[in-house]
Amino acid sequence: MEYLKKDCSYVIIESAKKTISEKFIKELHKILKSGTSSDRLDWFKVGDYKKLPNEVGGKETTKPKIVAKEIKKLIDWYNSLSLITFDDILDFHYKFELIHPFGDGNGRTIRGFTNKLFEDAGLPPIYIKANERTEYHKAMNLANNENDYTAIKQFYRYKVCDSIIELDINERLKEEEKPKQMKKAK
Repeated sequence: MEYLKKDCSYVIIESAKKTISEKFIKELHKILKSGTSSDRLDWFKVGDYKKLPNEVGGKETTKPKIVAKEIKKLIDWYNSLSLITFDDILDFHYKFELIHPFGDGNGRTIRGFTNKLFEDAGLPPIYIKANERTEYHKAMNLANNENDYTAIKQFYRYKVCDSIIELDINERLKEEEKPKQMKKAK
């Protein structure tokens, strides 16, 4: 699993500041789902759009026949923005979730993709810890089922702040280690 994180991180870093594309989304999905149990299903193809209808939180999603068209519209909308805001990134996230283009792995893919969008906007990537997943899913269900985006926006704002604090602490620790390493070198 560690190699997947490295491949995924590499792809995200390499794509920084590049225009988002359908190819990139599919590539990210392929990295995240290759070698999983879903990869062995007849009806599922990693890195390709769903063949069967699916749902998210009990809500029907985009029909397989029009997924490519809807993803293209979403990407075109995002790429047409002259100034991208935090809310634009989250709007992309919600709209992607509602399309739910893959048979499995939509959440992983959009969370990884959201990190690419954050990096492009100068924000740090985030990591949703195992003990935070329930909160994340509840917030996404409110957004998807009740069009209430307050909780998911708060969740992501918290996670971005959490990442900034963590990065700052790590940087301070590195700075504190420099004098110690210099003393050892003498």
